[in-house]
Amino acid sequence: MILVVEDSRVLAKVIEQRLSPSFRVAMAHDGEDALRQLAAGGYAAVVLDLVLPKMDGFEVLRAMRQQGISIPVIIATAKPRQAVEGDAKEFGVEAILSKPLDYGVLTDMLQQAISKSSAMTVEEAEVNRATGKKYPFRLAKRCCYICGYEKVQVFLPIKEGYVEDWNRGSFPQYTSKPGYEDWDHLKTLVMVCPYCFFASSDPADFADSKDASYPYSEESKKILARSISIRKRLVPEALDIDPRFDHPYRDRDTVVVSLVLAEKCCNGLILAGKPGAYCQAGVYTTLQGALNSSTAEKYYREGLMSFENQLKHKESPRRVLVRTYFFCIVLNMQLNRTIVGRDIMKKVEELYADARYEEISDEEREWLMRINLIWKNGCGSGVPRDIV
Repeated sequence: MILVVEDSRVLAKVIEQRLSPSFRVAMAHDGEDALRQLAAGGYAAVVLDLVLPKMDGFEVLRAMRQQGISIPVIIATAKPRQAVEGDAKEFGVEAILSKPLDYGVLTDMLQQAISKSSAMTVEEAEVNRATGKKYPFRLAKRCCYICGYEKVQVFLPIKEGYVEDWNRGSFPQYTSKPGYEDWDHLKTLVMVCPYCFFASSDPADFADSKDASYPYSEESKKILARSISIRKRLVPEALDIDPRFDHPYRDRDTVVVSLVLAEKCCNGLILAGKPGAYCQAGVYTTLQGALNSSTAEKYYREGLMSFENQLKHKESPRRVLVRTYFFCIVLNMQLNRTIVGRDIMKKVEELYADARYEEISDEEREWLMRINLIWKNGCGSGVPRDIV
């Protein structure tokens, strides 16, 4: 749930309406009420105005930190950015957005902040005692929103431990850096609940604890719960608790099954209205094509349909759009439709034509770099992906 702290009831209602397709939203209209609600818990992030009755925004921030409330905060203010940036950094806020708000950017930043905050609740990276090398991932235990299983293994990559190469376009290659054990992130890209086989590559689709509230519509949760038996039929020799997804060195067949499960689960997330769910589904389909060279064209066409469906959603966050455009360009190249690829490249340029530098996230810059790389060098050799 998101807490919107805004003294203007009219603006607070507008923010609630614009965020409600993606989040459950509560509101506070003064600083003291905001602090009371935050102390009760249950919030994933805060959208905070600075000019508030009873306690101003910085007083709320100070009290939050003193009470150990460390959830992400995004400041939404009419004050000049330069006037608040110094104090905001002191309190570790995620971002400062100027009013009038761009609700697409706000939604996107909340999604990123929640995912990042969730990913920080992890165990330290282990060292292989036999070799003295670190593993280039941290291990987390998450709870499945659908069935309540509390020991879902999540492998979160340590950026300093590996190199991610998108030179071939439709799939990444991972190389561990010196001092780190060899590990292919693609093997554990998809997190799978070993009881109900709900699957996703987004850590935010799993709960930090059993009492966490489901972040999407209850109807989508019911749909995903009803389809447990269907998902189990997709897993060969499924057990009551299936341990094969708990290993960071999954075999090829397990990787393919995890991608299939995640693609099926995206149907429920699409119905939930999750931003970027069509793009997620397209990524899983594309990776299946990269792993199955004999039927790659079929998968690439199916993946392209998912990405095109994502582009039809006008409210898609820019972070989702730039990733979607990357795969659209790559798949058009793979299908020898480079003329269409040129049109998509123009849309990428238009997407960032008026973008302010401070609003372009590191993740977006990475995808823009990949787009430029693939546009310049093409999709590489197209050799089938070997992850065994």
